[in-house]
Amino acid sequence: MDKKKILVIDDDPKMLRAIKAMLDEDYQVSLATSGEQGVGFLPKKEPDVIILDYEMPGWDGAKTLKEIREVPGYKNTPVIFSSGREDEGFMEELSSYDPAGFVKKPPNVNSLKNAIESVIS
Repeated sequence: MDKKKILVIDDDPKMLRAIKAMLDEDYQVSLATSGEQGVGFLPKKEPDVIILDYEMPGWDGAKTLKEIREVPGYKNTPVIFSSGREDEGFMEELSSYDPAGFVKKPPNVNSLKNAIESVIS
């Protein structure tokens, strides 16, 4: 069975490596260090799910998600936001973008895999 493809977009190289290590066994994982790079990878990597850091310099999660949705074929690709914040106002702001899910950073392997499985099964 082919592994599902996950694209992780995060400006923190340590976070990218940690998430890749958690998912590598079960998924085909691609990494991008910025929103611009992640959107550029879409046609080449063809991810089934995108894990997107919400707070990044340059294109933040909201801008990156908007750009992802404008790439042909990615209007409905599940995007799971990730962030170290969970305060109520922030979570309301996040939910206004209608992500497929949310993972608190740093994620543990179970919460990460559960978030992914909930949107691809």
